[in-house]
This record gives sequence, structure tokens and C-alpha cells, in this order.
Amino acid sequence: WFAIDIWDFFARWNEQEQCSYRYIFRLDEDSFIHSPIRYDIFEFMESNQYVYGYRLCTYEMQVTKRMWTLYGKRNEDFRPHREVDLEMCAFYNNFFVADLQFFRSPPVQKFLRFIDLQGQIYRRRLGDLMIHTMSVYAFAE
Repeated sequence: WFAIDIWDFFARWNEQEQCSYRYIFRLDEDSFIHSPIRYDIFEFMESNQYVYGYRLCTYEMQVTKRMWTLYGKRNEDFRPHREVDLEMCAFYNNFFVADLQFFRSPPVQKFLRFIDLQGQIYRRRLGDLMIHTMSVYAFAE
């Protein structure tokens, strides 16, 4: 559920703590930053209008094709900005910076709820890497 519920969790946390964070930054315990970051990552994301920043690509998108096709069939108004390709780069997400506004937008939330209701997270190993990647490819301009 991490890929689905993290956005609502941080939105509620913003409300509860009376904060207005727009971006979240994930760095897993097995990831390291070996060089100094000499700029404000969040300012960089905002000034370039990026919704997702990641460190490297991986190629694990084969499991997504079924979900992508099913969502398109059940949502006739779905017009992704980019199609999912089995050979495409997926966003390795042990390190990422993401825009909460983007992931909380109605089209992305509708997509995430659909994935959750299909149970593919458990049955097909549809993980957060693939879910984040599909969301960005489909809905980011």
C-alpha cells in the first residue's frame, strides 16, 4: 500500500502539523548519498516543474502491461501522456523526490485507487516502483 497511501499520509500530516510541504524525499536505509548536494532539491523540482525525481532506471515494467491495458479499457476517457512500454525505464525508487500535489490530483488518485482495488499489488507483485512510474508516464506533462 506504500505506493498508494503515502500521498494521503503526507497530506494528512501537513494538515495535522499545519505545514505546507509540497514535496517528499525518500532515501531508504540501504541507500547513501556519497557527494554533497550543493543546491536545494525541492527548489530545483519546483523551478523546473518536475513531479518526480529519481536516481536511476531499472527495467521491471513487464508486470504493468496487464494493469495498464485494463485501466484503459475501463476508463474510456483515459488519454495517457505517454504509453507504457515493456522495455521502458522504470524509476528505481530507493531514492526519490515527489510532488504531493501531482500524486494527490484527481486523475492520479483515480488511477491509484483502481490499482488498489484490483489487488495486483499482492497477486502480481505490482510494486511502488512500477506504480510510481506508470503514474508519472500517464499523468505528468
